[in-house]
Amino acid sequence: VRVTVYASIPKERAARRVRVGVAACGRCARWPAPGRRTGRPAHVDQSHQSSSQSVVERTMSARINTPVNQRLLTNVAVVRLKRGGQRFELACYPNKVQPYRDGIEKDLDEVLQTHAVFTNVSKGEFAKAKLLERCFGTADVDEVISVVLHRGELQVSQAERARQLELVFRDIATIVAEKAVNPSTMRPYTVGVIERAMRDDLHYSVKTNRSAKQQALLVIKLLQRHMPLQRAHMRVMVTLPAATAAII
Repeated sequence: VRVTVYASIPKERAARRVRVGVAACGRCARWPAPGRRTGRPAHVDQSHQSSSQSVVERTMSARINTPVNQRLLTNVAVVRLKRGGQRFELACYPNKVQPYRDGIEKDLDEVLQTHAVFTNVSKGEFAKAKLLERCFGTADVDEVISVVLHRGELQVSQAERARQLELVFRDIATIVAEKAVNPSTMRPYTVGVIERAMRDDLHYSVKTNRSAKQQALLVIKLLQRHMPLQRAHMRVMVTLPAATAAII
């Protein structure tokens, strides 16, 4: 037995009848006509069906038009080299390019995210063999990769650059903690205390063109103006034969 109940509604909405137990259209909030035995409004099959078809057609069209020679990568360190008026790029793992140049890393698979030469890594566009032949004199991808890795310019992302600066900052604080002490107690400060003093008191920024040890010696002199600090005394132990010791 199917029971249909109509609720009372205000006069301004008297023309609109609410049918209990039947869902309205989710897109236009129109209710089905009385007496219709389906939970879908009558206009769904007509207007919304064509709308759904257009959405599917647009989706299929987007898939068809997507270039097949593109590969999108994220979180990469890009090595870039310009030659013959063209730009060639490699997609590498962060913190792997410099060890490879120093001879520490030997495996290219640990350096490259993908074994290919790009004209634009951000767009995922590969370099064609004819272009490699014209600019490098060879279409061998391995030879081109070797040239770009050794001669190219390393492009580091902002997040990776900030991470490297943070590591150098901590190295400086560690060296200061090892080489300086509190003159009243003759005990060294912790690395955390030195880091807070460098940030809050000195507002120190890392110099990329100077080593961590050089900057640590400068930081010791600057911190002496804000906190009790002095260079730790070095203890030297000399071992000599007994005959030589008597002469000295």
